[in-house]
Amino acid sequence: MLQLLTVFYLLEFVSTRTWCPDSSSYSNSSGDFSSPKPLGTLLYPDNTRCIWNIEIPDSNQHIKLSFNTFHLESCLDCQCDFVEILDVIGNKHISLGKFCGSSLPGPFFSSKQVLKVVFSSDHGNSFSGFTATYSSVLPGAVCKNATSLVTSVGSIHSPEFPSRNYPNNVDCVWKITTPYRTRIKFKILSMSIQSCGRMRTSEYCSCDYVEVRDGASSTARLLGTFCGTNNTDALYSSGQQLWVRFKSDDAVADSGFVAQFSSEKYRKGFSCPMDWKYPFQCPKEFNSNKTEMCCYDNGPGCCELGGRRCHDNGSSVRDYCPRPKDDKKLKYCCSIGGKPSCCVSFGVYHEASLVLSFSVILHTGWILNKWFN
Repeated sequence: MLQLLTVFYLLEFVSTRTWCPDSSSYSNSSGDFSSPKPLGTLLYPDNTRCIWNIEIPDSNQHIKLSFNTFHLESCLDCQCDFVEILDVIGNKHISLGKFCGSSLPGPFFSSKQVLKVVFSSDHGNSFSGFTATYSSVLPGAVCKNATSLVTSVGSIHSPEFPSRNYPNNVDCVWKITTPYRTRIKFKILSMSIQSCGRMRTSEYCSCDYVEVRDGASSTARLLGTFCGTNNTDALYSSGQQLWVRFKSDDAVADSGFVAQFSSEKYRKGFSCPMDWKYPFQCPKEFNSNKTEMCCYDNGPGCCELGGRRCHDNGSSVRDYCPRPKDDKKLKYCCSIGGKPSCCVSFGVYHEASLVLSFSVILHTGWILNKWFN
């Protein structure tokens, strides 16, 4: 019996270490790979760590990595099972993010011709894993499409950074989403981007620039547009999403930028961005202790949790309902006279509803009076 258990243990020991592919180095211009699955199963194994090294033959091109399917165990900060993407520049390995859950990440682009992908699972829940493809792309094709980053921490950078100047006519967009009830801290660590015109004028960052918006689209409230070489303060989102764009024109190019982002949980005494640059805390002094949520209402303020985040063209003056001084019933984002406001339901204004109800009562009373008299 002891011998059988020993043989079984050895088989199990060997099997858990042979799930990764025999060859994890890819040198072709394109290819595909997936998370390991034991024979006859649909789930990846526990306690497994696989590494794929991708190096395309043309040093003047980049790697585009796309995930076709993705389903891993979801865990805080992806500490359980995860896929991590590493941009390899010489001896440096720059993390492009660590991902888990079921949201499809990417696509991702390498700075040069080398990219590394790490898959790791712990001893716990297993899921279907992922399938991925990669291909080589020309510098001008880098970041043509939007890149979605659903993660707690990561970094982004302009194409070619830091080895070469970024290409002309590049348009890169990153949509960053962090976990529920968190906000995003965004910090540009290094920047050298072509500037135009005089400083502190609208033309200064009209050639090449980094644009950061507080939300999930190009219409969200603008946090700042950056170029030149000046250091910038950390920026903070009001919610769990941030939209970042890097754009270059067809003229002068420079070395570009690199930025880091991380999520911060909402909590009592949470530090909120005053004008989204200088922090203050919620709840403010003399405010209700329930106003723990950072919000924006013609300026930074504190709102109660449990309302609704608004994503409309009026977000520059009001982005959360109910507002700090609103009735708790005004939970829905709406527009009144073309101006953003908060309503009791979609498209229904609270005061207007009261006026309408009062008018109906008066009219009904007038009819009854005529009927009985």
